[in-house]
Amino acid sequence: MADMKKIKRAALVLFGIVTVLLLRFLVDTGIITGRMIGQDMTWNAFVVGALFVPVLIMSASLLISLTLLYAIRKEETPFNLKNVRRLKAMAIILVLFEPCMLIAERIHGHFNPFYIGTNEWGEEFTLFVYTSWSGFILAAGLITFCVALVFQYGISLQTQVDETL
Repeated sequence: MADMKKIKRAALVLFGIVTVLLLRFLVDTGIITGRMIGQDMTWNAFVVGALFVPVLIMSASLLISLTLLYAIRKEETPFNLKNVRRLKAMAIILVLFEPCMLIAERIHGHFNPFYIGTNEWGEEFTLFVYTSWSGFILAAGLITFCVALVFQYGISLQTQVDETL
């Protein structure tokens, strides 16, 4: 029982941290304030749509983690099928984030390259900047999926123990 109290306390602390992260993410991306980052650039619907997909993916991941942590805090045990489904959904979302972000940055860079200047012949120099998480978020998604499978196995073991008694 003392272990469940520790788990619930940890879930409460993580719930607070993830809530702050979600709010900061929404403010930084301009969803709450109504301003998108880089307003001085030329925006078209294609660029905004391409950049909005990764924002939605990350927001969904943070919201799922909030519901998961809240459920762990409120329920008697964290080992139930709803939490396994939440973990699997979060894993899929995290795995999808990296390719979506790469595509969005390519589209954004194509329409809005950084203008550096011109040389003596009048040729313009532009710079295309792409960033990557180097697969860290992809790996986090795969690890989250493995944790979901461990939870699922724990549920089956708990069911076997309950049936034995």
